[in-house]
Amino acid sequence: MSEPETDVFRDTPIRYLGYANEFGESFKSFISTATYRGTYAIATAYGISDALDKGYKAKLACDEFDARVRANASSGTECSSASGNAVPKADHSKHVAFAVADTFVWQMLASVMIPGFIINRAVAATQWTLDSCGPQAAAPSQGALPGAAQRGFLALTRNPSLRRWAPTAVGLSLIPVIIHPIDSSVTWGMDMYVRPYYLAELKADH
Repeated sequence: MSEPETDVFRDTPIRYLGYANEFGESFKSFISTATYRGTYAIATAYGISDALDKGYKAKLACDEFDARVRANASSGTECSSASGNAVPKADHSKHVAFAVADTFVWQMLASVMIPGFIINRAVAATQWTLDSCGPQAAAPSQGALPGAAQRGFLALTRNPSLRRWAPTAVGLSLIPVIIHPIDSSVTWGMDMYVRPYYLAELKADH
């Protein structure tokens, strides 16, 4: 049995380019606005490249199907298509277009928009929490914490290094946690609410 073909955009380190914006969100307080936007440009370019790759592979699959149909016709073997003819070029265009659109939508949701929003809000929430406990914030009410614990809590939350790095650490730590659940959720959502419509369109042409 032959080994499955390696998908350069999904099964190699190139896949990490799709997470560039998540790193940008985590390091937002350390980088310039141009660099921050650049991480989104990298992630989007990765998604577009994957979409074009899947469109090219769809075209190759259509061409291979045509070749098999012609070979079966010349040998007298029954063709597997409903009409007995190769898929028309117009149908090929639909297959390619749907492959590109499907991959692009999946990548924008799973690699850019949803994880970027989650990391952005997690970093902001962490910063807000630290600001609420910052030097200008009121100390916890008497008795809320034991004396030693109260002093330790204030010292910890007002530590300059912690206040600077904690939001970034939270953002980075979330990346490996959210990747697979988001991927699976987006795939499920598209299987349920998006793909049935254009698959029905493709079947109607055959």
